[in-house]
Amino acid sequence: MESQPSDTISFELYFKPRLISPGNNSEVGADTLIFRWDDPNGGGDFVIRVKNAQTDSLIWIYSYRSFSIFSVRFNIDSKARENLTPGRQYKWRVDRVQFGQNAGSKSNWGVFNVK
Repeated sequence: MESQPSDTISFELYFKPRLISPGNNSEVGADTLIFRWDDPNGGGDFVIRVKNAQTDSLIWIYSYRSFSIFSVRFNIDSKARENLTPGRQYKWRVDRVQFGQNAGSKSNWGVFNVK
């Protein structure tokens, strides 16, 4: 892909986090939603993103650090921009980041429905 010139000289790619649950096209309850993933890099800093699948608007973003437990309850910080609505479809992704360095990776998007 082409982009504007950058001053970044290098970027280290990590292995992508692997999403575990909610699985693709699964149905979940909004009040019990927990995101689970596996990190083949052994842990570190993560950013969890949740978007409305139809509008692509960001619902929630959360920074998390762990080297052993890769799960976070939705809206654990009470900063979601809106509540999850039954009957709607959402998508989520986990980014493995190295704050302060040019390194990281992004998981694939996972899609789920709220019941």
